[in-house]
This record gives sequence, C-alpha cells and structure tokens, in this order.
Amino acid sequence: MPNQWTKAKETGIPYHLKDDTRKKLSESTKNLNQVRWSDPNNKIKQSVSMKRAVEKFPESYTSSNRGRTKQIEYKGIKFQGSWELDFYKWCENNTVLCIRNTEGFRYTWKGERTYFPDFYLPEQDTYVEVKGYKTDRDTAKWNQFPKRLLKILKEDIIKIHQNNFVL
Repeated sequence: MPNQWTKAKETGIPYHLKDDTRKKLSESTKNLNQVRWSDPNNKIKQSVSMKRAVEKFPESYTSSNRGRTKQIEYKGIKFQGSWELDFYKWCENNTVLCIRNTEGFRYTWKGERTYFPDFYLPEQDTYVEVKGYKTDRDTAKWNQFPKRLLKILKEDIIKIHQNNFVL
C-alpha cells in the first residue's frame, strides 16, 4: 500500500517529511537495528551471507565498496584513493600492464577471511597492494599470501611523485 511519499512521487507533487516524522522514523530504525544486531546469530548469518556473495560474485567486491578513502574513477576504472590511481598511472606511463584484481585469497585472522589485493600485473605474475596505513590484519594476510605480492607504501608513492620509482 503506497504511503504519502510514494503517492507524491508518482504524481510529481513535492513532498517533504516534517522534522518530527523524520525523527520518529530515525528512532524506529535505530531501535529495530539494535534488536536485530543484538542477536549474535544474526551477525554470524550476515557474515556468512556476505562471504558467500563475495565468493560467488568476486567482481562485486570492488574499490567502491570498501575502505575509507575517496573513490576516484579514471578511464572507467574505480580507484580507492589517489594512491591507487597514482600507481596505475605510473604503470600506464611505464608500459606495465596493470589490471584490477578480482581474485580472492583465503587467510586467517580472527576467523577465516578472503583477501583481494588491489591489482594484478600479469607480465610479472605479481599482485599489488597499495597501502597507506598498515594494520596487524594486513600483516597477517600478507604473511599468508600464496603468490608474489608487491606492497606499495607511502615511501613508494613519494618515489612515484618524484619520478624515482622502479618495480
């Protein structure tokens, strides 16, 4: 059954929620989420569901839906922050084939997880991780990574900016 907002949208009439209605909806959603997520089984179900989704559709796990940096699009490719883009452009300028990675690798850190490095360099058979801030979790996944992994850190980005970076 349509509500006032749906009816207004269908008829093209502007509709704005009153502040008290917006507040009631916000409180209702907060309360519903507190109940939903207070049950540990719901958290486990959500985690299992998300892992299955990533395994089944690895392309759904992209730079646009993870991390804390600003997403940048360049030539139809989404980058998670300027450092990823800087590295990609360095590859372009140095004729290094660089593709967005979609292959996940299992590792263990407070449970079983899947790691998706940022890029793959097929000519070097090397995966690349562009990383600003390293955590214990990063160390765990890098130590368990079964293939060749190049970590691009702050000092490497500085070298890229200074035109002194070498693979």
